[in-house]
Amino acid sequence: MRENINDQHLIHAATDPLNPFEALRQLADQFRRAYEYEKAAETYSQALFRNAPLATYTCVGDTVNLAARLEAHTRVAGQPVLIDATTRLALSGAILIEEQGWVQLKGKIQEVQVFSVPVGSGVSLP
Repeated sequence: MRENINDQHLIHAATDPLNPFEALRQLADQFRRAYEYEKAAETYSQALFRNAPLATYTCVGDTVNLAARLEAHTRVAGQPVLIDATTRLALSGAILIEEQGWVQLKGKIQEVQVFSVPVGSGVSLP
């Protein structure tokens, strides 16, 4: 456990004229132990994180691919937010939605029915 460095040794050195050097030596020892503790803790944490595997996350699958294709299609459609029919059904009329039609997206065999969420329809964008 880390020691608290305080003025006890300085007070002792000032009030004990017969042994001021012993009090200063004790203070120096206390500082040295605190420094050694800090260095040991730093070395331990470096070793711990150096040997720990990094957490990485990868999202794959049709849903992620569709989301990426819809995001890329926002530039073509000129709309900031595009959704598919599944998302439209999940919203069930909660916000205003405009149909953009059926679109052939890259990597998809069948056309996808695309809808846009107009800005100012109750959705706030960052």
